[in-house]
Order: sequence, then structure tokens, then C-alpha cells
Amino acid sequence: MGNCLKKQSRRDISPSDDALTPTPASVSLHGSDACPVAASLRLALLFKSVAVRFVPSDPSSPILLQCGPDAVSGDLDYLLRYIDGRFTGPHVVVSGPFSSGSPPLATAVAIQHRSLGRLVDRAVEMAADLTLGKGTRVGSPRGLGKLYSMLLEVLLEHAQMEERIVFPAIERADRGLSRIATEEHARDLPIMNGIKEDIKAVGVMDSWTPAYQEALVDMENTREHFMEEERDLLPQLEDEEKGVMDKCMEVMESTHSHLFPFFISSLLPHEAIHYLSLLLRFCSNQARLASTFRSLTAHMDALPPPTPS
Repeated sequence: MGNCLKKQSRRDISPSDDALTPTPASVSLHGSDACPVAASLRLALLFKSVAVRFVPSDPSSPILLQCGPDAVSGDLDYLLRYIDGRFTGPHVVVSGPFSSGSPPLATAVAIQHRSLGRLVDRAVEMAADLTLGKGTRVGSPRGLGKLYSMLLEVLLEHAQMEERIVFPAIERADRGLSRIATEEHARDLPIMNGIKEDIKAVGVMDSWTPAYQEALVDMENTREHFMEEERDLLPQLEDEEKGVMDKCMEVMESTHSHLFPFFISSLLPHEAIHYLSLLLRFCSNQARLASTFRSLTAHMDALPPPTPS
């Protein structure tokens, strides 16, 4: 990340008196276009429906957020708190169950569950609308097929990541959860082990067939299994060894590259920003991290300017 993180400036660090009022006429973000922190701040401002002018600057210069009379610099956490205090809209600072200080891997897996559960809901809802003849240009058989294809890829990568990283880590924790119980729980998950081959077969079906529709409905069961994991297994995770988040990104390569905007799209603002923060704090592979944030930046560049809420 180079020098995109700098010690916070105490110059004009408090929001001006018109805080929590409509967006000021001029909001600009100065930072390197290759800096993941700058990309995270752009996403946070997008969640706030703030039209921001991004001003590329030298990588050695600190990030600067200019909001009307305020000129603020600092690390990501500091600037996120400023954004939450300065602008209306959904909170971007972590809150709720993800603020409890759980190990990074457990938190990352739980956030992935949130994304996957909502993406499954989106696919099931689209399938139901098509069945009732309520399809639109977006909700067409072709659109459903595209959504399902991307969802399937993320689901399979998530399942592989759990098999290779999460379950071995739980076994190493040795907190009274026997290896047999862990394996039995894994076999219960519909996206794990041999059942993944069945999902692959469904993935090549015609998106308008009853079997395809039924498969999508069956996917709703994944939410229950995610809840079981979070209740029974994730609490067994201890602080993981260094590099575990790098391994997670390596196994889930597509999810953290060209499919990253799709994965992020179903997260609540504070969930999305917290996930980005986890990657920034615990991933040391700068090339892979750059690929993830490059995909996110390209997606944001293609979006129309936000409409103030």
C-alpha cells in the first residue's frame, strides 16, 4: 500500500457545524488510484450517495478528503468515522456482530455467508418472478442464467476454502469438537464435498426448466447451514496463523478478482467496508490485493454519479 496510510492530521479534523446536513457542493478525495484505502473510501462515500471527485495524487502523498471547509487526512478507520459523522445515510463503520473482536477468518467467513445468502435469495426471487411471468430485461432467463453462473462459482470457491482452511483450523483448535463431528457437519452442508458435483451439473441446465427452478429453491437451504456453521463451528476458531487470509484469497481467486463487485453487491455498507478492512489488515500478498481492489475500482468508475438521498 506504500504510503497511502499516514498519521492522521489534526488540522480541521472535526466536522464543521453543518455536519449531518446535505452533501456540500464540493467533495473531493485525493489519493493514489492504486491505493486500496482510497478505493475503500470511495465505496464508503458511494454508500452515502455522495458525489465525490477523485483526484489522483502521488503514492507518497497522504490521502486527503476535502469536504467543503474540512480538509481531513488519516488512516482508514479514522476517515470512515469522519464520513459517518459528516454524511447522512447508512453507517459504514463496523457495528453489530462483526464488532466483537472475533478472529479475522471467522469474521470473513461470516460476512461471506451474508453475501451468499442474499445472492441466493436474489436468484430465487428472480426465478419465482420468471415462473409467474413477471420477468423484466434484467430478470430474464438469460439474466437468471448469468446470476446463477456467478453465484455458483462463488459458492464453490467458498466451499473449497472451508474444506481447505476452516475445517483444518477448527481441528487444530482442539476445543472439544471431535474430528468425527466436524466431518459429519461438513457432510451435511449441501455445497460441500461430493455434492458439489451435483451443483456443477445443475449449472449447465437450461435456466427455464423446472429442474433448474427447483435447484434454486433448494439453494435456500444454504442459509440454514451457514447459520449452523456460525453457531457450532466458527466459535471454535482461535487466532489463526499468519497468512491465513492470504490463503483464503488464493483459494477464492475468482471471488476476489473479477467477481468481487458481484460478491460485494449484496453486503450491507458496514459489512462491505469491514470486509475490505480485513483484507487490508491481514493480507500480505500485495499483487492479489491490488487485483481485488482494481476490480472494485473499475466497477465504481463505470457507475453513474450517485443521486443524493
